[in-house]
Amino acid sequence: MDLLSRRSFRVPLLIVCVASLVFSLMLAKRRAELAVLHLRQEAALTHVRDLGMKLDDIQDERMLLLSDAFTVERVARENYGFAARGEVVVPFTPTVKVEAPKLPPVRVRPDRWGCLLGDGGFPLVIPAIVFLLSFAFLRALERISDSEQALVEDAGPAPATPT
Repeated sequence: MDLLSRRSFRVPLLIVCVASLVFSLMLAKRRAELAVLHLRQEAALTHVRDLGMKLDDIQDERMLLLSDAFTVERVARENYGFAARGEVVVPFTPTVKVEAPKLPPVRVRPDRWGCLLGDGGFPLVIPAIVFLLSFAFLRALERISDSEQALVEDAGPAPATPT
């Protein structure tokens, strides 16, 4: 079998395209899992930082409550309804609830290399590129092979050499 024959390149083309497709799909799946894990890690780290700041605030408030007489009086008045002699306590409950504004979700734009390598919803880019390049290369080889075969046919039979 001739190495440059048309038939010999079809099987390797098919093998390369299938292998690149399988590899690309596996790569895209792993990258998607990795992206989810990174998002979960960032959320967990943010939560830990928030809890640390909340703990610091609570510890500061505790120290303030234990050390300042005016703060102790304010907490007694606000939280427990205590009043000094001669004062009248009027209960007040606000009726308007103020909610924090909701921020729009942050949309992360994938970078160009990420799109090319399978991030962001294009997991079939690599197999498509491999297929197109292989197809173009094989078409060029077929044309070269056809032109060589046409030259051989035009030349006719080779003259016999005298012995």
